[in-house]
Amino acid sequence: MKPANLSIRRLLDQGWRLFMREPGLCIGIWLIYLLFGGGGGSSGSGGSIGLDLVIVGAAMTANVTSLLIGPPIRVGFQMTMLRQVRGDESVGFSDIFNGFDHFKEVFLTALLMGLIVFAGLLCCVVPGIILHLGLWPALLLVMEDGLEPREALREAWALTRGYKLQLFVYGLVVFVLQVLGTLCCCVGLVVVAPVTELGWMRAYEELRRARYGRLIEAGAG
Repeated sequence: MKPANLSIRRLLDQGWRLFMREPGLCIGIWLIYLLFGGGGGSSGSGGSIGLDLVIVGAAMTANVTSLLIGPPIRVGFQMTMLRQVRGDESVGFSDIFNGFDHFKEVFLTALLMGLIVFAGLLCCVVPGIILHLGLWPALLLVMEDGLEPREALREAWALTRGYKLQLFVYGLVVFVLQVLGTLCCCVGLVVVAPVTELGWMRAYEELRRARYGRLIEAGAG
C-alpha cells in the first residue's frame, strides 16, 4: 500500500484547479463559514486550532452561540469542500449546514478535541500543536463513518500517524499564504482560504487511501 502523498505543491495545485472549476461556489461557501463563526481562514489543522480555543473558551464562559454553532458549521464547510475534491457536482451552499444533522456527535467530538488541544497548549505549546495535527480529521470521521466521539479521536490519531510533520509544514505554508492574502487588502484571502482548504481535504483523502487502501480520484485533475 502506497503512503499518502502530501506534497505541498501537489496539494496546492489540486486545490487551485478545483477552485477554478467553481470559484463562485468555493468563495460563497467560505464566506458563509466565515459569517457563521468559522473563525476565518482554513478549517484544516493549520486554521482551526483557533476555533478549538474558541470552543473551550465558549464552554468556560457559557457562550452558548459559539459553542453550539461553531463545530457543525466547521465540519459542514469541510464536507462541502471534500465533496468537491471527490467530484460531487451536486454540492450547494446549503450543504454547509449539514453538520447539524449529526449535532450531538459533532458537538461532543469538537468539545473533547478542544479540551485535549487546550491541555496540550498549556504544556509548553508544542504538545498542543502535535495533538491538534493528530486529531483534526475527527469531525470528518464522525460525518463519514458515523463514529462516536472517542472512536473518531482514536481513528483520527491513527489516520495521521507518521504524517504529522508533513501536515505541520503544509500548515505553515497555509499560514504564510493567508497572511499574504490578508495583507493584499484581505482580497487575496478570499481566494487563498478556499484553495488551501481544498488542499487540506485532498490531504485527508490521501490519508484515507493510505490507511484504508482506497481513494476517490474524481476531481483530482
